[in-house]
Amino acid sequence: MRTQTRFVLIGLLAFGAMLLHGASAQHAQVLVNSLKDFSATQGENNWYYGYYPSGDPSSFQPMTACPTDFGGVWSIDCPATNTWTIIDAIGGVPGSTDLPVRRWVSNVSGEITISGRLAKGDWDCGDGLVGRIIVDGTTVWEQTVDYFDSVGVWYSVSVQVNTGSTVDFVIDPGFNNWCDHAVFTATISREPLEGDVNGDDRVDDADLLIVLFNFGNQR
Repeated sequence: MRTQTRFVLIGLLAFGAMLLHGASAQHAQVLVNSLKDFSATQGENNWYYGYYPSGDPSSFQPMTACPTDFGGVWSIDCPATNTWTIIDAIGGVPGSTDLPVRRWVSNVSGEITISGRLAKGDWDCGDGLVGRIIVDGTTVWEQTVDYFDSVGVWYSVSVQVNTGSTVDFVIDPGFNNWCDHAVFTATISREPLEGDVNGDDRVDDADLLIVLFNFGNQR
């Protein structure tokens, strides 16, 4: 009897492991999206809106929300036309020396994938611009787009982060900031932990029970 019980338990564990493995075959978890998350509140969804004074990455400074300017933007000063250093929903505009920075502060640890688009917003003038992604002070991606390039580039880069890591999306004017409105979007995602059905970053009996109670269901 004891041997039979042992075999039953082993069988249930093996079956549960198989179910959890199947349940983990899910899409990447989207953590944040710069377009959907754009807000007039600093820190909402771990997004912060600021700038590098004189282009210095070590001296991030917060911007001021200008809700009546251009439908709602962030800038060093309001009205935003005082400085033309701007962050809007789709990207932003760099100043002549001050660089706008959309910053995400990580609330997870492990590998994340950063993807999105960089393109010229006002594509009929200017001299092009540079987009950079800087993680904890290190540039992990950089791209130049020409002044006429309204299509731009789609990017995807995977990096390791810790809780509290900073991920900065920086717009650099290049030679000058004349006509340098940029489209610079970002989606940050990560692969789910295999077997983590309820998304709590753990694989435990709660995940197994969810699978067992829903076994055989169809959509």
